[in-house]
Amino acid sequence: MIYLPIALIGYFLLSIAILIDKAILDRDIPNPIVYTFYLGLLSFISLLLIPFGFSLPSGSALIFGFLSGVYFTCAWVFYYKALRIDEASKLSPISGTLNPIFTILLGFLLLGQTTTQNQLYAFLVLVLGMIILNFNQLFGQKIRGVHLGLAVGAAFFFAASAVFLKEAFLSSNFITGLVISRVSVGISVL
Repeated sequence: MIYLPIALIGYFLLSIAILIDKAILDRDIPNPIVYTFYLGLLSFISLLLIPFGFSLPSGSALIFGFLSGVYFTCAWVFYYKALRIDEASKLSPISGTLNPIFTILLGFLLLGQTTTQNQLYAFLVLVLGMIILNFNQLFGQKIRGVHLGLAVGAAFFFAASAVFLKEAFLSSNFITGLVISRVSVGISVL
């Protein structure tokens, strides 16, 4: 059960990061694409991990890692555009609820990934919990179509990124998959 406190701390830190992103987008950087560009450039820092286990990737690891990075960049653009024009408290629950749904669907449809019965139960409990916790944001408040479309697009691209990143990790080691995916984020913003 050591995973529960770690997950709670992780989500707490993620919520702080989202609030900081919202504050920066509101005051300092008026264009979400510019913000994505600068964050994408920071991804080149992953090159510092090369001495710690990077190996020449196979063709599949290279393709999956590259696709993961490109989709991650697209997700940032969608999410930051949505965050720029609406509240984080409305958009994050929508993206957070749809992300695992898209992840399971994309993994199955694109790559034939399967889930065990226990994983499926856990997935259903997770989605049901997110819907219950975020019922007001999902169904009670009026969210304009553009905002909803951007939040759904962000969830879709984050899910696609995660699916391809998993395949990159399965096709190589962790450091190699991570470096390839992060460098492709940097390349895609350029």
